[in-house]
Amino acid sequence: MFHRMRSALVLAGAAVVLTLLAGVASAAPAAPTSPIGVIDLEQVAQGYSGYKAASTRINAFEKVREDAVSTLQKGVGLNEKDFAEYRDLTKGGVVVNSKRVDELVALAKKNSDELAALKAKDKDKLTDEEKKRFDELTKVDADDNKLVNDTYNSLFGEVQAEYQHYTAKLTVLVDKGIAKVAEAKKLSIVVSKDVRVQQGTEKFVLWGGTDITNDVVEALNKAFTEKMLDTADAAPAAPAGPAGPTPAH
Repeated sequence: MFHRMRSALVLAGAAVVLTLLAGVASAAPAAPTSPIGVIDLEQVAQGYSGYKAASTRINAFEKVREDAVSTLQKGVGLNEKDFAEYRDLTKGGVVVNSKRVDELVALAKKNSDELAALKAKDKDKLTDEEKKRFDELTKVDADDNKLVNDTYNSLFGEVQAEYQHYTAKLTVLVDKGIAKVAEAKKLSIVVSKDVRVQQGTEKFVLWGGTDITNDVVEALNKAFTEKMLDTADAAPAAPAGPAGPTPAH
């Protein structure tokens, strides 16, 4: 339902300097020692414990909200009064009065089944009473689904904000790790091996440079503690993307 952010958090905002290097291509058989460092940020994302820890937190945060939407969806079919009661009894996915909730869920299913049966009939052959009931149930279904979708969009926004929150923290931590390794190796600049383009990635460094990827991952993991995700200074978060897809119903 939610767009999963479960793959290792890919560092899109790491402040590495992407500087075009004129005349890099060369026929020399081996790359010489260089004051220019190169790093594979995808490999950092896969190897750094901070990304795994942040992913675990985001997954737990997301599941609570996903469960809340799934629970709310079971009330579709209830009239406005009953749906409001159901929503209060299951707020946040936590059931307060299980017996009453079960009754409301059964009523919602009964109404939904009745609407489905009326939809399956030839509309021209519906009695006046059936037409009235059809219109009533159709409105209830539309109103309930709108509330579910509004809730979904709101919770999706919270998950997206949480993702951006941890991405910003990890950006700071990774930048510091890169700077520490670069300083120790006396590198004047560090560039990314790959650059992101619309359809994927393109190789930026074809040859040469001092690869510091493993050194950075090692330094980051050696220094990492869970507490760092709570205390790291955050860089500005990236702008929110488009709203997620509407949940199926």
